[in-house]
Amino acid sequence: MVRALTITSTVTLGPFPVGAYSAVDYSLESAMSQLPLPLPFCSVRIQYSGMPASLQAQVTSVESNSNLIIDSHVQNEGNGWAGSGANPWHLDEDTESILFLTNESAQTARMGFSVTANNTHYYLTELQLGPHETRAIDLRKLRDAQLPDLKGNKIPATATDGSVIWQRLDKVPVMGRLMVINRRQGMASNYDCCICACPADYYGDNEINPATAYLPIEGSQGLINNAQYYTCNLGDYYVNVTAASLWSSAYPNIASVNTAGTVKGQSAGTTGVTGQYSSYYYGWVLLHAPFDFGCEEYPQSGNGNNTTNVCGLTITSPSANAVLSLGGANYNQATIPLEATSACSGTVNWTLSYSYTSRQPATYTGSSSTSSTIGQTSNYTTPVGLGGEVTAQAQATLAGQNFTNSVTFYVLGTTIPNATISSRLLSLYSSGATPTLLKGIACYESSYMQFAQAYMMGGSGYWPNGNNTGTQDTYVGLMMVPNGMTSSGGPAFDWYTNTSSGLSVFQGKLSTVQSYVSGLRSQYSTLPDLTASQYENNQLILYGGWLQNNNANYYWVPNSAYTAWIINTSSPGYNYVQSVRNDIGVCG
Repeated sequence: MVRALTITSTVTLGPFPVGAYSAVDYSLESAMSQLPLPLPFCSVRIQYSGMPASLQAQVTSVESNSNLIIDSHVQNEGNGWAGSGANPWHLDEDTESILFLTNESAQTARMGFSVTANNTHYYLTELQLGPHETRAIDLRKLRDAQLPDLKGNKIPATATDGSVIWQRLDKVPVMGRLMVINRRQGMASNYDCCICACPADYYGDNEINPATAYLPIEGSQGLINNAQYYTCNLGDYYVNVTAASLWSSAYPNIASVNTAGTVKGQSAGTTGVTGQYSSYYYGWVLLHAPFDFGCEEYPQSGNGNNTTNVCGLTITSPSANAVLSLGGANYNQATIPLEATSACSGTVNWTLSYSYTSRQPATYTGSSSTSSTIGQTSNYTTPVGLGGEVTAQAQATLAGQNFTNSVTFYVLGTTIPNATISSRLLSLYSSGATPTLLKGIACYESSYMQFAQAYMMGGSGYWPNGNNTGTQDTYVGLMMVPNGMTSSGGPAFDWYTNTSSGLSVFQGKLSTVQSYVSGLRSQYSTLPDLTASQYENNQLILYGGWLQNNNANYYWVPNSAYTAWIINTSSPGYNYVQSVRNDIGVCG
């Protein structure tokens, strides 16, 4: 029988006699012509009709183009002790090392296999021999392939010496020999020592690879259960027993596992997966006195354990419909605790969309973004002046799959201390004729309230304080300036911007008043200029919207002789100017 990767053919030769107490040399050259040449190796099986142990045989391999001769003894298939070996190997430019393993039974034989070189252990976990198969393992090819084993180890690429240990895992006879061949010197060393009488022992130790798996929902991954076997002298092997394992999942609704050890994500979460395997350990016992010893097998089971994480993305903070308040040094930024959790690790990308719909109605929007680490809270500080209804969308790429989730909550205003407001307004208009004038405007327009309690957009809290007369919320905040919010902020949620805008609007009215005054004075040379304080009052008429395209509605108007300015008590804005002036010290 010949085997490369699979058994290709078997040639049966005719019988020949061996006389009593005689020796016969028999050449297999005639059989070679019946085989698909060239062949790297073949095995020879001999059956005889005599009494047991009445025949001894030896196989000699001769290279026809050199003087290299390799002698190998023939093993008795009935030898139940055959099944292990520990041999040295060597490789150089002239020397090869090849391990031959032959299964002497009609059953499949699983093998434990380990190579050691330079303090590195390398395992083959799926080595098995078919019935009566001979397998050649070329140590040079095994080394040069540089394929990692189950532990990620490789035979060192420069290794020239080491040891190879092999042992049967099943109770079937297996013979093996290591050939170390130096063709230049015409020498071959043949090693076939046995180290353990019984098959390798299994004590219930298993390793599942990977020990931890990360899957998307509907994603799958194959698990490998490697059983650990032990030699009689405390060496070890690892064998892939995935197909022979009984697989189960603690929570199949999170991840299921089939009979082949393939786990599939069903829903977000974490579950344990178990691969149970059963085999034997052996004892050397006296079967029949006084010398008949044998290997007694004892059943043993063990579990390999895996943790499978099925990725999902859950937002744990902030909670839905939570109301967060603007704060910070200037009461115009909020701190949002952002946290998303998953059974998998990774980075969460957050997009926050801010929306504010006033009573006009008009909708103002803004957005910002940030990132965080899954399972960790990130205290995110919003950009200045953004608020309202906020939708935070979390996105993460986990186990190669895109996950998103979102939550809606509110970022609303707060009460700002009057003293803080006054300090701000005084600093803005410190060079004005009436440095405290903005205080009066804010007090009259908004009662010093940037925000007011209201229920809007499904949330209750401190929303931007809008005007209640005319078209509601057209104007907003402390200074009742035109409403608005963008990604850069705005007067609705940023009282700093609101007060700056109020100052800008007020100062912008000066040119209109100056144009009005200069026009009259150009006609009437006797009409004096307004004082700075008088200019302020006419600016207030414009600020409050009382001019109504009629110059006769100014607070200060010329007398009939155009020689002086008089207070226009008939102006519809007269009371407004008086109230602003009167409220300068009322609110703070």
